[in-house]
Amino acid sequence: MKHPPRCGKGSMSLTEYRHHVCDLAIRRDSQPVFNANADHASIVIERLFSSAERSIDILTGTLRPRVYGRDPVIKEAQLFLLTSPESRIRIILEEDSPNIRMRHPLLLALAEFENVAVKFADQSVRSRYGFHCIVTDNDNYRFESDKERPAAIASFGHTKGSKNLREAYSILWGLCADLPRPVADSNANVAVA
Repeated sequence: MKHPPRCGKGSMSLTEYRHHVCDLAIRRDSQPVFNANADHASIVIERLFSSAERSIDILTGTLRPRVYGRDPVIKEAQLFLLTSPESRIRIILEEDSPNIRMRHPLLLALAEFENVAVKFADQSVRSRYGFHCIVTDNDNYRFESDKERPAAIASFGHTKGSKNLREAYSILWGLCADLPRPVADSNANVAVA
């Protein structure tokens, strides 16, 4: 059995890591890919967004701009939403600052889209789980088993794992409070050209 290349410090360049993640996303054979830093996380999330066809569900602490605010991630999110009027993105935040939320690069870029919703998980909800995740459609995900650490595993084509995360996400979504999104600026340039 072929083992995936190690993605630790010094063992794979970012370009090699990007190619590896792209290959896994194309194959969709559920082989895991590990990531433990912001660069790797951004690459995986970009590929999750580009592979999504119907839905993207994000459960995160702060929607870290260093990961979610990078141009390739933002462009893939916009392209996903432009693909179909049925496409949707749902985001659950654990920490909320209206001042930061209203200036977040991803949220600003998605402000013009009706099919984006953002909710807040208060302490009573946060105490019910100990993970972060992204689930796209019903077979792709990125899962942080410990939300205090950046280490995560992702998989493309893993139906069972995605189904379990989707069910947990749906329950949490129903328990969270709605948050207002940034208002679309008619003078703002859309990142997708």
